[in-house]
Amino acid sequence: MCEILAVMRDTSARLLRLLAVLQARPDSQGADLANRLGVTARTIRRDVLRLRELGYPVHSVPGVGGGYRLGAGTRLPPLLLDDDEALAVVVGLRPAAGSCHATRRMPPRSWRRPSPALPTGIRRG
Repeated sequence: MCEILAVMRDTSARLLRLLAVLQARPDSQGADLANRLGVTARTIRRDVLRLRELGYPVHSVPGVGGGYRLGAGTRLPPLLLDDDEALAVVVGLRPAAGSCHATRRMPPRSWRRPSPALPTGIRRG
């Protein structure tokens, strides 16, 4: 049972990473995606099928260097932050914590809320 849950968790995390890569790189070759995610091209094909089943418009790009792209006009909210992006968010928000009337009225937990989503090396306990 634990093995099944671990596989499901890994697959879900990989699908989120795949969506993030497809959004960041509009045209992505299958081999590059496989390399980036540490899986085979066949796994990428299966993951693209899963995303399509979930309603994400992932289109195939034909040709020798073909790959995948998200459908035109598709904008997804940020799914994952890498360490540099998370650090930029934290550094940008810290000075704002007490600098304007609206943020002074916010409870301190509002500023701590994003903390669990940050990479471990950036998060403060």
